[in-house]
Amino acid sequence: MLIADAVTNPEGAVAERDPPLAHATTLAATATVAIATWGGAIHAADGLGALASGSLAAVAAAGGAWTLAVPSLVVLGALTGSSLPWRRTAYATLVTVNFGGLCFAASVPVIALMEHTWSTAGWDPRMLINGMVLLGIGFSSIIVFLRTMAALEPLRLLHLVWISLFGALFLELAVLFDLATF
Repeated sequence: MLIADAVTNPEGAVAERDPPLAHATTLAATATVAIATWGGAIHAADGLGALASGSLAAVAAAGGAWTLAVPSLVVLGALTGSSLPWRRTAYATLVTVNFGGLCFAASVPVIALMEHTWSTAGWDPRMLINGMVLLGIGFSSIIVFLRTMAALEPLRLLHLVWISLFGALFLELAVLFDLATF
């Protein structure tokens, strides 16, 4: 029920004063499996080795971006007057990453269908399809993160800057790990 609540009602998911560690672990594990599924699916047409490396690259990019970006949100939040403890701040970001991961997993059938349909036309549509998926999930994740943070404290420019930093780090790490190489 935790995952369904985090997706359908992110504000309610962060309402607990001190969420249990098991909840954070569940959200992180779900996001990891979902993002690995997407990373493997976008490279499945290139063989089993590419599927495995795509899964690892996607998890490394998303996990690395989250690991690098969360401390900045906690530190900059504290410097700009946020009274949120670091655990609640990190938990709010986990709710967002879990949402994004599940969106990535949900996009796998669409990616497979579009690749199959468009690849018969004689050109490789993977970059276009995955670019559209990234844009859609990026905008959705921004909205979920802002809703989640608004439930905890008044929205500030810092929140928009942070989610932009997270997105930029994810894209940079995706390029670094050759996730977008087809």
